[in-house]
Amino acid sequence: MRLLYFLYRPFLYTIFPIGFVFMTFVSFFSSIFLGEKRGRKIILLYNNFTAFMMRMTIITEGIENYDRTKSYVVVANHKSNADPIILWASLNADILWVMKSELLKIPVFGFIMKRLGNMGIDRKNSKKAIASIGEAKKRLTKGTCVGFFPEGTRFHGNEIGPFKKGAFHFASELGLPILPVSISGSEKIIPPRSIFVHYGKVKAVIHPPVNVTETSAADLNAVAEKVRKTIEAGFTPDYE
Repeated sequence: MRLLYFLYRPFLYTIFPIGFVFMTFVSFFSSIFLGEKRGRKIILLYNNFTAFMMRMTIITEGIENYDRTKSYVVVANHKSNADPIILWASLNADILWVMKSELLKIPVFGFIMKRLGNMGIDRKNSKKAIASIGEAKKRLTKGTCVGFFPEGTRFHGNEIGPFKKGAFHFASELGLPILPVSISGSEKIIPPRSIFVHYGKVKAVIHPPVNVTETSAADLNAVAEKVRKTIEAGFTPDYE
């Protein structure tokens, strides 16, 4: 099996990047002529195809906690570059990603990501952060979610890092519930500081939503820590 996967890798590292670039441009032009939500739908379909071709087995638990007709602010732990693929595939949801504003400054990539409705947040500029919330309100339709990795970056090791509060302020301002998701095993699919992809099994645990619409700004810290502990409880270190 390992020999077959070794022989399969050249396909993975040549055809897939070409396919990703092609599908990104297809989704971009689809967003222009058919609307950004349909453009994201094409990316979602390619994402699920990618997960399948990577021979990644995704075990999803708690799917009954997710209602596809409702919108959420989805928050998850972040261990690997495979995490967005896993989150998309496990929920099969239309997700607007909120990412570091620096990523949207990357030529071509940043322009396309913004055209598909994804948003950057400048944590050092509160006015721009507030503007991002207003931008999200305009783009949200029934069933569209906003995705965050509240650790702010990939946090390696067997622990969950401290959460930044941006996702929780977003949820409060947008009047949306938080949907916590624990991802386990992703660091073995794409290890830290590696470009190599490995096949394997991962787990996504979808927890019950947390309502923050009537939570004061002062209480958001406690809510963030509660959600972090929920995600940590569902996280399995060294998941096989």
